[in-house]
Amino acid sequence: MIFAKIAFYVSKVAKPIAKLLNVLGGVVLVVMMFFTGVDVVARYFFKSPILGSFEIVSFMLPAVVAFGFSTCFLQEGHVRVDLLISRFSDKIQTTLHAISYLIVLVLFIVLTIATFQRGLILHGTGKTSEVLYWPYYPFVFVVFVGWV
Repeated sequence: MIFAKIAFYVSKVAKPIAKLLNVLGGVVLVVMMFFTGVDVVARYFFKSPILGSFEIVSFMLPAVVAFGFSTCFLQEGHVRVDLLISRFSDKIQTTLHAISYLIVLVLFIVLTIATFQRGLILHGTGKTSEVLYWPYYPFVFVVFVGWV
């Protein structure tokens, strides 16, 4: 009973945040597509590609992926193979799903901590991209926000 109440309140907070992140991820994806299209046109028609276009798109892609995770999880849009599990009773299926969610929770906690630590390391070292000399750490922290 207590877990149901906790899950209810967490979902009330998580759903609007996930929706906002999903919209932001969609906006970043549209910007990526537009930017790539402009770069292709500039490259082939004007013989002048956009400097660092690959880096810019590479910085945007992790944000798109990270921002979409929460919505995918809340809508249960992830891939689940129920070939074996569907043969068990409802009680065993529920238990196995709970165990799998617990494993995913632990993995995402580890992933979130590791991403944050990586951002701190990149901030401390001052590592930048090779063409535009943009620092890496802000983009790592954007991914961290998506994981949280």
